[in-house]
Amino acid sequence: MLNRFEEALTAFDYAVLIDEFFIGGYIEKAKTLEELKRYQEAIDNYLVTLDLDDPTAYAYIRIGECHEKLEQFEEAIAYYKKAVHEDPLLDKGWMLLTNLYFEQKNYQKAAYYINKALKIEEHNVLYWMRYAEICLKLNLFEEAAIGFKNCLDLKTDDLEIYIALTDVLTFLGEFNDAIATLFKAQKIYKDFAEIEYRLTG
Repeated sequence: MLNRFEEALTAFDYAVLIDEFFIGGYIEKAKTLEELKRYQEAIDNYLVTLDLDDPTAYAYIRIGECHEKLEQFEEAIAYYKKAVHEDPLLDKGWMLLTNLYFEQKNYQKAAYYINKALKIEEHNVLYWMRYAEICLKLNLFEEAAIGFKNCLDLKTDDLEIYIALTDVLTFLGEFNDAIATLFKAQKIYKDFAEIEYRLTG
């Protein structure tokens, strides 16, 4: 498989040699370099496309992701911010910022950016899951419960979400809702210890 990427890289090298203004060639070359984990070279090729044409949110995102892989987090954040400035409706850009700040334990900023993503795409289970996780880190338990409930409303049947919602509702003293949640989970997950010992409790 690696040989194929090397061959592809050679082909794209020729393509941009023949036409040094061929933006598609630079993009494909950069994507191939990413596959080969040659992230700095990928960045350099994406930057060429920014010189040749108007900047795109797509290029900014890819450059940011390369910087993140190189653990150059400030640079990654800068490019993700350029991406959402270029295209404010690009929920992926807001989500990449959310995840990066979450990993850095900057939960306030993560909360700000996840709300931006949810305003654009409110039917994404993964976004609501991240929202709930951030709320838990900020001790916003009622908001976390809303996040987990929205995950279930979006027809996900992940046991982890049922358990997390149950635990939050129990912490909030909403025992009837917690029990109702466990009964719903029990219909899908028969004889699971995580459910049974919570019901007993």
